[in-house]
Parts: sequence; structure tokens; C-alpha cells
Amino acid sequence: MVITEDVLEHVPHPDMAFAEIRRILKPGGYHVATIPVKWHLVESEPRAIIKDGVIHHLLEPEFHLDPTRAEGILAFTDYGQDILTRYCNIIGKSEMLAAHGDLEMERAYAIYNNWIFLSQREGAAFPAAYGWTRFATRLRWG
Repeated sequence: MVITEDVLEHVPHPDMAFAEIRRILKPGGYHVATIPVKWHLVESEPRAIIKDGVIHHLLEPEFHLDPTRAEGILAFTDYGQDILTRYCNIIGKSEMLAAHGDLEMERAYAIYNNWIFLSQREGAAFPAAYGWTRFATRLRWG
């Protein structure tokens, strides 16, 4: 299992990060992530890129809170509605779970923008009777 919590928006090459997570997971292994999603974006878009070792801002720099740095940490990517098909599915079968309760309510009213993503690499780690839904249900807190 790999767990990433509010990390993947801060990596400069998200496609490479998701591919690396897939590579290190055993067949049937899970990736659990919390990732902010901006629902007004149909497609995810880079906020900044690194070219020749220099950060180039494509949008106004956005820094998220970081307890170790007063200036915060730079967000490289704004994830949009395509996050499952474009990124999470690189790992394998993926599902988005509500981070704070009612998924449809959160999406409709943009109450929060942080979501839990559960992805499973292909292969059998658990017996079929264990089931994907059963595992996802176990992850729902509260």
C-alpha cells in the first residue's frame, strides 16, 4: 500500500509520479491518496513547470500551508474533472470517495475540494470474495 496525503499537486510531473506509484505497488496493491480537485476545471492543468532547472509559472503561484516552511509549498498542478481517467487510472482501477461525507453534496456545492482516491494495481492480492467495494467501505471514516 502507498499512501499520499496532499502531495501529488506539489510534484512537477504528476504523470511520472502516478507511474512510479504503480511501479512500486505489488499486483493487487492499493494507493490511497488525498488530492484537491477544482471542479470548475474540465481538464487538469499545470500551474508551473520546470525547464532547464528553473521553475516557470504558467498561472499565479499558489502556495499551500506547510508547517516546515513559512512561505508554504508550491502547487504545480490544478487537478480537474479528468483526474481519474488521466492520472489515477495509470495505477489501475480507481474510485473517488468523499473526504468529508456526502460526495454528491460536496461536488454540487464545492464545500471542500479535497477528495480521497483509491486505486488498485492489477493482480490479485485478496480473494475475490473480499471485494473492491468491501475494501473501499472499510476506508470510509465516520
